[in-house]
Amino acid sequence: MLKFFGVVLGAAFVLPFHPLVKADDTQYPIPFQNYLSQLARESDWIREGSGNKHYHFISSAPTGRLIALSNTTCRDFRLGRTYQIIKAGVIASSNSMFPADVIAKLGTEGVGRFADVAIKSAVNNNCSQFSSSLPQLNYVLPQE
Repeated sequence: MLKFFGVVLGAAFVLPFHPLVKADDTQYPIPFQNYLSQLARESDWIREGSGNKHYHFISSAPTGRLIALSNTTCRDFRLGRTYQIIKAGVIASSNSMFPADVIAKLGTEGVGRFADVAIKSAVNNNCSQFSSSLPQLNYVLPQE
């Protein structure tokens, strides 16, 4: 019996344990991990229910699609596309990336705000040479 506990305890020290990290986030290079983290933080403006709980809608999007959104955003800036054209593309991608109930909850204004946040996060973390192309955004996250 003592030998069994020793083996279990030894395995606990050998096996990695990351309870707060989504398994698919860590497979990406650091700039993309930072992009996903910033995107999650800045997309957290909706509160709901009696306790004003966070509505983490970003978690309903596939991580690979979010990474592709960043790559497309930076590519479009490199191709000389305007912010408005890039934002329209991000909005179109968002409307197909998120489930219908999330889109309904966000509404047109919320999807537009998500597009602004996604573009800003992509530029800040993956193609910062285009930061001067970003408009001044006046979005404020709700206070806790």
